[in-house]
Amino acid sequence: MINNLFRKYNQNKRGLWTIIIVIVFSYVIIQAVYGLLRNIKEKKREELINQINENTQISSNSNLENNTQDTNSEITTDTTRKNSKKLIEQFVKYCNNNQIEDAYGMISKDCKTVLFPNINIFKNNYIKKIFNQNKTVKVEKEIYGNGIYKVTYMNNILQSGGKSDKQRIDYIYITDEDENKVLSLNKFLYIKKIGTESKNKRLNIEVIEKQIFIDYEIYTIKITNNTENEILIANQNDVNNINLTDENDVKYSSYIDELATEILVVQQNGTKTINIKFNKTFNTDRKIKYMNFNVIMDYNAYIKGQDFETLKYSVQL
Repeated sequence: MINNLFRKYNQNKRGLWTIIIVIVFSYVIIQAVYGLLRNIKEKKREELINQINENTQISSNSNLENNTQDTNSEITTDTTRKNSKKLIEQFVKYCNNNQIEDAYGMISKDCKTVLFPNINIFKNNYIKKIFNQNKTVKVEKEIYGNGIYKVTYMNNILQSGGKSDKQRIDYIYITDEDENKVLSLNKFLYIKKIGTESKNKRLNIEVIEKQIFIDYEIYTIKITNNTENEILIANQNDVNNINLTDENDVKYSSYIDELATEILVVQQNGTKTINIKFNKTFNTDRKIKYMNFNVIMDYNAYIKGQDFETLKYSVQL
């Protein structure tokens, strides 16, 4: 039987070895392919893990950076509030101690120009009216932005024998001036220069500047009348005859009814500078675009009840 097996092997050994070689070669190829695929898969897995780690690190760094910025912003804001509170408290201390020159020295140039052009006016219109008794002050958080603080003056109960009267509320604006921090009082904020004008052959209106208060604005305008007739800037019977228009077409009426008629009359071939108050509360989100007029071009005809022309006139701000 063994001889038969050797005989069959010798007769078929070529084919048998061919089959064995093919099987071995196929196995080697299959293992190589599997190994290559496994390496590719492992490489992709490592790349994916690295990408996830990288993104996580970037996100972590970004969050850390944002948190650091937010923290720094909060620290800066808190420091500003504390410094502003100290500044206002120092001003009140000067006022309580009747150190009027020191208190006056803390006021902004704009505030002095508009409200307190000299120290005596400041003494009579602010010190004597508010600090007739020793006061304490409550400084609230910044409102409206831009360094504006609501403050409440109250009697110092310990020094007034427990007596109290109505609280006095003011809005104080703190800004930089000549490398120092200064205060604007009595709800006045600052002066803003404008310097825009509109003109034709008959009329020229220039808006010079505006005084900004918490509750209203006062515009300084210069009117030049190039005609041979007296003109009236607006009929006072309607406060909308002079108004402001913002970028959303919202109108703000004037207080021309508080002015004497003579103030609003401009002589023939004459020029006049006047201040007009508008019902515009402080709001940084509302940008004024135009000042609008209804000008009566013949004042004499108007007061006689005769026919007259009304000129609609606008100045872009």
